[in-house]
Amino acid sequence: HIDGIKISDVAALRAAGVDPPRVAATLIDLYNTMILRYGVFHADPHPGNLFVRPGPKLVIVDFGLAKQLPPGFVQGFARVAAALVAADGPALARAFRDIGFRTRHADDTVFEALAEAMVARLSRNSEFNRDRQLLFDFQDRMMRIFRENPVVRVPGDFLYIGRVMGLLGGLGARLGSDVNLLEVLGAQLPASPTPQLPA
Repeated sequence: HIDGIKISDVAALRAAGVDPPRVAATLIDLYNTMILRYGVFHADPHPGNLFVRPGPKLVIVDFGLAKQLPPGFVQGFARVAAALVAADGPALARAFRDIGFRTRHADDTVFEALAEAMVARLSRNSEFNRDRQLLFDFQDRMMRIFRENPVVRVPGDFLYIGRVMGLLGGLGARLGSDVNLLEVLGAQLPASPTPQLPA
């Protein structure tokens, strides 16, 4: 039995004196730490697997879908994250290529356009959570980028992380988060991007 409040029950969180946006910030920080520092993360963060205790302290259950990332991938993903934080399109293109992304045409402009779109999306996270049209415009732009030069290979590990980030974004919106995801990501970037498993 888990003594905690389901993370999506905003009314119960408030009644218990827990600030929902703070819960969202803690959750995002936790996932950045798991991925970037340890290279191991719970890959199914839906509301039924996440509970909150006073503090707020997060309780994660059901580790049936947990993912351990290869060290080389963690280092590559850290370079992707650093390039996003720096809004450096050419560095992002190199980092994407290094972790295994491939496009139909060997042309880095698709990655540079992707970098620009992703930086806009991540730095304006709270606006995207409130404005559905902004989200639709972003999705339309991404589709146009990929139609011009389709990505033909995406690393499977990146898909797991993308799915997790999508679920966390939805939870953040439900919890009223105004967290700038780029700032949080930048704060978690390791000085040495080699994952260290806890003893």
